[in-house]
Amino acid sequence: RVQHALNMLEPTSLPHQPVFKHMYNVVHVDEKWYYRTRKNQTVYCVPGEERPRRTCENKNYIEKVIFFAGYSRHFYNDQNERAFNGKIGIYAFVTTESAKRKSPNRPHGTLVTKAMTSVNGDVIRRYLIDKLLPDLKAKWPAERRLETIWIQQDNFRTHIPVNDPEFCAAAQADGWDIRLMCQ
Repeated sequence: RVQHALNMLEPTSLPHQPVFKHMYNVVHVDEKWYYRTRKNQTVYCVPGEERPRRTCENKNYIEKVIFFAGYSRHFYNDQNERAFNGKIGIYAFVTTESAKRKSPNRPHGTLVTKAMTSVNGDVIRRYLIDKLLPDLKAKWPAERRLETIWIQQDNFRTHIPVNDPEFCAAAQADGWDIRLMCQ
């Protein structure tokens, strides 16, 4: 971790006046677990609005959902207008499948959204390639497209290696120079 911090210093500023890199071309990705609902939750409704219906199998075992987010530092153009707000995307690790049997909440065969119970390197790769990269390419400002964009991930064991061939092929497509790095 100390080495990662030292790598974020501008080499030309060393050793007397160390300055950190601007990091305008770094996209941070991370995962976060959230509970799907709470035992007690306050809901404010407009008069005449129906209260939202919450269901779970057991109030003591509330399901958790993991989200995957990509964000960057926002920056401004030459006219001091915000050119990019830094928000790339946030994606829930969920699957959609049909209900196997009927219940009081839904008939048999209804599409149900379920949280993924395990996330591995293959799932992370799919989310990086199918979700994050298209959003990054669509939202990244045109004037900064020619520089190398680094996607920084932490050292979580399910993250893909920085030289993953499938990711590298998708990241380098269409003339982009997008690369992975770990902390």
